[in-house]
Amino acid sequence: MGKRMGRPKTDKAMVLAIWMIAANPPETARTRGDKIGPQAVRAELLKLADGLPKRPRGRVPSERTIGTYLREFWALSEEEQRPYRYFRWPESMEFGALPWEAGASALELLRYRREHKFGRPLLGQVRWFFRVSTLAPDAPFLDRYTAARWLFAFEAAGNPPTAEDLKRAVELWLAFTPWRSPADAKAHTAALWGEVLAFPHGLSVTVRDFGPGAGVLGDFLVALDPFGVPEEELRGAAEHVVQSMNSEDEGGSQ
Repeated sequence: MGKRMGRPKTDKAMVLAIWMIAANPPETARTRGDKIGPQAVRAELLKLADGLPKRPRGRVPSERTIGTYLREFWALSEEEQRPYRYFRWPESMEFGALPWEAGASALELLRYRREHKFGRPLLGQVRWFFRVSTLAPDAPFLDRYTAARWLFAFEAAGNPPTAEDLKRAVELWLAFTPWRSPADAKAHTAALWGEVLAFPHGLSVTVRDFGPGAGVLGDFLVALDPFGVPEEELRGAAEHVVQSMNSEDEGGSQ
């Protein structure tokens, strides 16, 4: 993402979210070719922050800081901006952002996110989901989705040190296909070294644990933990949301 990602006062997830909002202006602005300004971006970030654990409104940067990151985004090349745009079929294929053969995977991901009210996936997310699904088309959807979501989040954040561990975990998961048979699962377990996570079971917090509204910023929060929430607390918050959603479902079915 560039050198400014190392700024200690701005969360990485917030910078990524600023770029994501800048790449996807409202329909009226997009039609006119207008760029979204710092005030509008900050309003969107505040709405997103309200839907996340701990309600981290205080972490939302000022309009001045947002303006700095917006200028950085507009200075990127078309190719560098593209992963932060939303996927649309068939436009994304017509513009060359994705190959046509990625269509089935992309639409599968779009359906899931729409059904769970997470909105459209980013092109970068779709690209990783297509890559993972090409290698493991018979793997459970949520496992493929989790791998793609994490891989894209780490890529967007400039591949911090923790990304290396995750990549090894995904690599072994793809190589040993533990979902296919008990024998494969046993071989996968035997192949795990002490420092390698057992993907995806070692990464059980998923985007759906934060409920509708978190969207792409929720993806980045889970992958990067930018707000300094301890892992135990993060998982606890996720479990609370899931329990609340289940309670609502049970109440509505009576």
